[in-house]
Amino acid sequence: MFYCAHLLYVVEFKGQNSYPLWENVHLIEADSAEHADELARQIGLEHQDLEYGSSFCDDQPARTVYVGIRKLLQVLEPTLRSGIELTYLELEVQTKDDVNKLLAQEAVTLVYDEPNWKK
Repeated sequence: MFYCAHLLYVVEFKGQNSYPLWENVHLIEADSAEHADELARQIGLEHQDLEYGSSFCDDQPARTVYVGIRKLLQVLEPTLRSGIELTYLELEVQTKDDVNKLLAQEAVTLVYDEPNWKK
């Protein structure tokens, strides 16, 4: 079985007044959701970079810290092929104009409105 693991990372730097987040999605092959969870955690820890200066944010030396698994979804299609749905997000914005801004990659306020995958 395949799973999509949404791994969350926070970018930390000195003097920050906000916390940039990266959500990286990894495809994982595992026998069960529990095994996929274990493999996803290993990947998250391997991909974090705890040394300041390994990256930069707003011209400040930064580091990338693995926070955890935000979501783990089983891929429901039996065969991986072009065009299948691997994962999804449920979002909400206040106006149609916000939808257009989101499509144009402009800043908008949005709500993640997803069920708890751990239940």
